[in-house]
Amino acid sequence: QLFPMPDSERRAALEAAEARALGLFAAIERDRLIQPGRLESDVEDDIRELAAREFGVEKHWHRRIVRSGPSSVTTAGDHPPARVIEEDDIVYLDLGPVFGGWEADIGKSYALGNHPRKQALVAELPRQFEKLRAHFRQNPDISGAALYDFAVRSAEEAGWKFGGKIAGHIISEFA
Repeated sequence: QLFPMPDSERRAALEAAEARALGLFAAIERDRLIQPGRLESDVEDDIRELAAREFGVEKHWHRRIVRSGPSSVTTAGDHPPARVIEEDDIVYLDLGPVFGGWEADIGKSYALGNHPRKQALVAELPRQFEKLRAHFRQNPDISGAALYDFAVRSAEEAGWKFGGKIAGHIISEFA
């Protein structure tokens, strides 16, 4: 453990880093960085510059990931070619800014255009995240496999198919 402190302080530090990272999403939206016609890699570059300029981010836990359309369902380990964001795409951002030695691994999806099913899916994602977070907090000793099973069932109960290979991962100090 890099920062010897009680668990309650560690959790507060991680949540503070997450809150700052969520501010980055607000700035990305304010600056309208996600637009049809833009190359995913150009959006990644703009996010890096924005994070450094307005949030003082010097390190990232992992590379910035902007995925759109069919690439939005790939994993972080996949390396699809950068594509141009299209009018009715779902765009997924996976960011890992580091704030004061704490990683803030955050993700958010956006539905461009007016496709009703895509809009509904993106609107459902925060609700599913909160259900999983609440389930994890109520069951802190849950195994990864059991959490994954819960995620799959929860998505199905909401009328969706869980398409991920994992249901999340632990975040902590950035070494």
